Amino acid sequence: MSITTRAVGFATAIAYQRTCTTWNTAAIAEIATIHVVYRVHLLLVHLKLYLAQQIQTEAVSVENALQHIFLADEIREELILITQVPNVMAMILDCIGKVEQDGFIWHVGYPTRDLCDEEYDSLVINPDTMRDLLHRLSNPATSAVMRHDFIKYNSIPGAKFEGELLVNADDIWPVRYSSGDILADIHSYKNWITRKLRAIDNHNPPWKINQASCDWSLNRYKKDSTPNSTFKQLFLQKTTDLKKNGWTIIYTDGSKTNYSTAFSVTTESGSDLSIKQMIPLSSIFSAEASAILEALALCTHKKQKVVICSDSLSVIRPHSVTFFTFRMPKVKKTMCSNLQNFLICYR
Repeated sequence: MSITTRAVGFATAIAYQRTCTTWNTAAIAEIATIHVVYRVHLLLVHLKLYLAQQIQTEAVSVENALQHIFLADEIREELILITQVPNVMAMILDCIGKVEQDGFIWHVGYPTRDLCDEEYDSLVINPDTMRDLLHRLSNPATSAVMRHDFIKYNSIPGAKFEGELLVNADDIWPVRYSSGDILADIHSYKNWITRKLRAIDNHNPPWKINQASCDWSLNRYKKDSTPNSTFKQLFLQKTTDLKKNGWTIIYTDGSKTNYSTAFSVTTESGSDLSIKQMIPLSSIFSAEASAILEALALCTHKKQKVVICSDSLSVIRPHSVTFFTFRMPKVKKTMCSNLQNFLICYR
């Protein structure tokens, strides 16, 4: 996990620098400084680990091996709404959680403090340890060797050092970083991502997507109290009505085993339009999202109205708890308007 938390700094620097190649740097900083972006990225990792701990059922092999994570409800709810992150950050978030392979289980989390304070704060960079680390880097009384080694491999973007002493600690992480400050950072981050996508990729971030493009009316029926036959009948009625009005139906699906992750796009008759393998560590969420994106790409070349049917509510519903955690399909505005498609989701 120490590698992951340090990687957040490098990922932030890469993503922020890319925006600087297309904009005036001062204009970017007015929307969100690199410190704001870095703080939000660290908080997203923190949230991902928090959620992973909530569903963990297996005991860890070493008692107290992982630090318990606390996150206030209001902060958690706002972070969950961040549904788009730069690709480099998406790769990091995608690898956090439980990993099963060859009968072994690994839980990713912050280790407990079994190192001396200086080593721990340098290796495990997270919202709970950041202020201690910044204090050590700013304090002349701190071991010069520790400060020298940290600067040599510095992973905090925007950090400024003079004579091997940090001089902008409060810019990186304010002393009294309150819930209000975090919410303000999240707001700035959303604005930065929205502008970034418009300027570089011309993508439509999920919080701007027209909700009328999706039909999740079947979700009003509770899965545990509704027979499968009822779902099939309701779904058949919807698709029959759509086909009468000239819509073509295609289906997407993602799958994951201990050894592989893949997705497919198929026609209503079951013919494969696309089958692709993904990086084995990719999540089932990523597979489902990639399948929908692949379907959209395939439909771009068809001069017909298309309905994409997915069984993953978390991918198409912005306020789903799991929606924030991985890279979202980059659905272009032009693609959505040309296809006029909406997604039917049933579970």
